[in-house]
Amino acid sequence: MPPEIAWASVTVAGNRIMAEIVRGQLEAAGIKVMLAGESYAVTYGLPEPVEVLVPSDQLAEAERVLAENAAGADEPADPIIDDDGDPIIDSDDPVDPAV
Repeated sequence: MPPEIAWASVTVAGNRIMAEIVRGQLEAAGIKVMLAGESYAVTYGLPEPVEVLVPSDQLAEAERVLAENAAGADEPADPIIDDDGDPIIDSDDPVDPAV
C-alpha cells in the first residue's frame, strides 16, 4: 500500500474555473493537485471558493510556479499578426463592435 500523501493548501481560488486554471499551471509543472471545498453550489453554477491543495513536499515548488505565472501576467501579449506580419488588432485601438 502506497504511503498516504500529506496535502497542503497553496491557494484558495474564487471559483471552480479559477481553481482549474491554477490546477493546469501546477500540473504542467509536474505537481500533483487536489481541489477541495466544492459542494452543491457547483451543481447550481454558484461561485464558491475552492481550495487548491498540493503534496506538502511540493508546496514550495507550487508557490514558486504560481508566483512566476502571476509575474508574467503583467507582460503584454504578443500581437496577432496576418500572413504578412502586420498586426490584425492593435491593442491600443478601441474595439469597434460593428466590425
